[in-house]
Amino acid sequence: MRSQLIVAPKPCLVLLFALAVLPPVVDSATSTPTPQPQPKQDAMLGKISFYEQNLLTTLLTNYSTSTRPATSTHRPVSVQFELMVNKIVKLDIREQILVLNALILLRWYDPQLAWNISEWNNTNYLNIPASSVWVPDIMLYNTALEESKSPSDVYKSKVQVDHRGQASWAAPVTLRASCSINIAVFPFDSQTCTLTFGSQSYTKSRLDLKFRKQPKDAKAIRGIYHVTSGDWNLTKVSSKRAESKFDFSPEAFAVIEYTLDMTRLYQFYLLYLVLPCLGLVILAPFMFYLPADSGERTGFGVTVVLALSVYLLVISDKLPEKSDKTPLIGALYIVLFFLLVIAMIFGIITTHLCLKTTKPPVWLWKLLYGRKKEIKTIDTIRENQLQEDGLVMTTLEHNIPRRPRLSKKGSVFSTRSMPSVEELEVNQHKWKLITQRLDKVLFVAYIALIIFVPMVVCLAFLY
Repeated sequence: MRSQLIVAPKPCLVLLFALAVLPPVVDSATSTPTPQPQPKQDAMLGKISFYEQNLLTTLLTNYSTSTRPATSTHRPVSVQFELMVNKIVKLDIREQILVLNALILLRWYDPQLAWNISEWNNTNYLNIPASSVWVPDIMLYNTALEESKSPSDVYKSKVQVDHRGQASWAAPVTLRASCSINIAVFPFDSQTCTLTFGSQSYTKSRLDLKFRKQPKDAKAIRGIYHVTSGDWNLTKVSSKRAESKFDFSPEAFAVIEYTLDMTRLYQFYLLYLVLPCLGLVILAPFMFYLPADSGERTGFGVTVVLALSVYLLVISDKLPEKSDKTPLIGALYIVLFFLLVIAMIFGIITTHLCLKTTKPPVWLWKLLYGRKKEIKTIDTIRENQLQEDGLVMTTLEHNIPRRPRLSKKGSVFSTRSMPSVEELEVNQHKWKLITQRLDKVLFVAYIALIIFVPMVVCLAFLY
């Protein structure tokens, strides 16, 4: 009975068995075809790579990067040098540093890196890491960096070598050179900076530094990717081969010097520094045209002085802290500042005189008016004021009763020593006339000063 019993398989077990045994079905429409190898191209690339690798291994076997590639012990290695300026980044006046982007190219002959192209599948060139071969340690002598290094030690460009042993190394570099700056006529100045390149290890008898292409003008030194600077215009370039001698070596070193003449583009400084200052100076004398008793004269003068002080702070940020000569624009700003201060002092004095009621000195009145103008009564004052206003009044309409003068006999106090209201008004009117005449004199004198004094300062700086 037990043998006749048949156990039916469960549906889930059947499904799992089918998924495990049957192969996966792949949709031919959505599948990505596997790229087929190209035997001929792979073989060619492998062959070229094989030859270059073997050639490189053969050339660098027993090669010493510390030994000069000279054909003779007593002959120097000839190194050709070329500098191409791409952009003048900035000329830091405060730090006196010239920063520029350039391309440096070095070429020399290395007999240890020559080969027969027929033996190496017509391989003409090789690119070798600069750390694996000898590279001349040409560096910038007047560098502003704290740690002086050769560009080949900083920029990891490879050395290109041809089958004849001619090696070339080129790299875009950023140079920071110390430059003596003369800002006597800032911002209308022109600067001259010198770049001196040479080896710090090999003297001229062991390394002869020469020009690859000696530039004759500013256009010749500009690189292919030259970008015009927004602050400086490179106007002239001169170069020469020279020799430098140091105390640590009895023999001189061969160096190459580039002299760059640059002219500042002054439009920005003219627009934002010079013209506003000129406007303040022209505005200052009109302070004497304001009425002395209006109360606005002092505030006007203080505003002009403060405005010029702000421009002095801006100028101080643009100029170096140490300079062989004081900049002309700084001296002019200081002179004009003190002229404005003097004008404000005279403005305060005239305002004070306008409000006085005491009798003015006779000599001052005669000095300004002579004997042509005499004012004795308040009637004359008011009549003049009314005539100036275009009004016609009779003498009876504006007569003012005079104040009686009382006195007591035998008394120490006497009212005769006190001035009357009429006398006070006459004195005050005289002081107003004096200040009016003084304002005219000061206006003309101040204009003469702001023209004459800056001319004297300019001549003293230029000559």
